[in-house]
Amino acid sequence: MPPILILCWALGQLGFSGQPLLVADAVDGPAWVRYKPAGSARWDTLGLVPGPFVRMEFELSSGAQAGDSVSYAFPDPVEFAAHRQRAEPLPYPTDNDPLRLSQHLRKPAVEFGWDFAHRFVRTGAPAPTLGYPQGPMARPLIYVEWVPRPAGGRATFAPQHRWALTHSRLVTDDPARPFYLEVNGRPQFLLGVNAVVPSDPVLEEHLRLRLIELWRAGGNTVRFWAGGTYPSKRLLRTCDSLGLMVWQDFAFTGTAYPGDSTFRAWVRAEAEYQVKRLAEHPSVVLFCGNNEIDVAWRAWGWQKTYGMSPADSAQLWANNRWIFDELLPSVVAAHAPGRAYLASSPVSNWGRPEDFLRGDNHDWRVWHGEQPTSVLADRVAPLVSEWGVPSLPGSSVRARWTAQPATYMLSYKGLSLLERYLSAEHGWREGSTDELAKASQRWQSNVVRRTLRAQRRARPFCSGTLIWQLNDVDDAITWSLIDRDNVPKRAWFTVLREFRKF
Repeated sequence: MPPILILCWALGQLGFSGQPLLVADAVDGPAWVRYKPAGSARWDTLGLVPGPFVRMEFELSSGAQAGDSVSYAFPDPVEFAAHRQRAEPLPYPTDNDPLRLSQHLRKPAVEFGWDFAHRFVRTGAPAPTLGYPQGPMARPLIYVEWVPRPAGGRATFAPQHRWALTHSRLVTDDPARPFYLEVNGRPQFLLGVNAVVPSDPVLEEHLRLRLIELWRAGGNTVRFWAGGTYPSKRLLRTCDSLGLMVWQDFAFTGTAYPGDSTFRAWVRAEAEYQVKRLAEHPSVVLFCGNNEIDVAWRAWGWQKTYGMSPADSAQLWANNRWIFDELLPSVVAAHAPGRAYLASSPVSNWGRPEDFLRGDNHDWRVWHGEQPTSVLADRVAPLVSEWGVPSLPGSSVRARWTAQPATYMLSYKGLSLLERYLSAEHGWREGSTDELAKASQRWQSNVVRRTLRAQRRARPFCSGTLIWQLNDVDDAITWSLIDRDNVPKRAWFTVLREFRKF
């Protein structure tokens, strides 16, 4: 298929002085990497970069010169995915993407639309770099233990040794604490947030500074959610230095995935690159294979909704098992030995009362279950790894709206459900958009306060709470504590106050 974008450089523009390798990093592809000797009219393809989650090296010709050219040739990513889909037309479940294309690309799932972000599929890349082959990285013989920040603790800032030693494991056989994370032999209470790592470096810097603010208030954990991109070295170093624990999802969420040899090669390259990179950071204490795929397969009725035959269902499930039960745990064991791995989050389903006795839980009885918000405090799971309620963003975001507020509630439940909650629990009556925004933010703040206090009282049975979600990547009505313009909602200040009490 013809490219829709070509980026081209002479090797001399990249600082060529005999380096044998072209390094392609942060290529928001897919993209073909091409090479053309000076004076030639013919481009040779060095290889394909499947997306932004890998760093790939391509060997240059032994006679390479500064006047030679290299380029990235980007196909239309949607058409690229559609081409792969036509070659394997299985009934993939993709609630967020009606075209069912997202699973055929290695790109952030949020780009294909989510209940807090519009569909916006990107492509592009920074300039490649030149380099030399690197041998095994030498590590010092003496290790320094990395100590995570205790929940609500007042530890002072103390940068840790780069090659700190971290061991972590999930404990599921303690009746008093049915599901908890142990780091360096110590049980942890995970007090923190879910965050969406954005592709935009400016937004990621806003996220980094908000995590520092969270740490100052006593927070100790961030889950980097599967639908965003992977965190940068700068973001991870901040977590290392603060003692802020990182729950790192692999970039798989909301669907089943292909099992062809090409896709498997992409996933293997991604897993090995990302785990090697992430393992250098002692703050990464938990790798999670995916977001909500296991519980969706068991409880969301995908097989009926998407008309899967028994053979289709078996094939799709086998594809997922290879990724989450074979490949990813083996890569973690090989390159991040001693770090905990969880195949899928959540382990338990909010729709069944008995599941509040085991595993981690994405507690969506409120909103998706349409139950009153009091249930979040009445019954607490062993680890509540997602929960929250939505509110409108601040005035600067709303000033960009060009339609009624209902247009910006992207959840299938619609703005009417939020208004029903506000009417039943906050005395809301019809009013202006500004009044609706104020009421929704007050309500969100009250729910967050009440729920955090109940979760604190539920210790030691409850071993953690991660609020959905810290940050926004779009101008929408969402569950965030900080809106797209980096403006805090009322609930953010409530979170900071309540975290100090843990």
